[in-house]
Amino acid sequence: MPNPRPRLRQIRKEKGVSAQVAATKAGISVSMWLMVEQGERNPSINVIRKMAEALDVTPDEIFLALIAQAATLDPAVGGGA
Repeated sequence: MPNPRPRLRQIRKEKGVSAQVAATKAGISVSMWLMVEQGERNPSINVIRKMAEALDVTPDEIFLALIAQAATLDPAVGGGA
């Protein structure tokens, strides 16, 4: 199965930011950042806001990326099945 969180990682890479730098800017641990990217953790609204600030995008962009990626794991999330 492909990585369920490619969009969040793609946003970070498009910004040219490492996970270490992004996590530091967001004030969260690198392991937390990577767990969110890998679909192992669901971030709170506050963490979504911090991640968005770290990547200089809107919280909506992070939230929508997480929703879209969750749908790859569970089609019911995206309105399928």
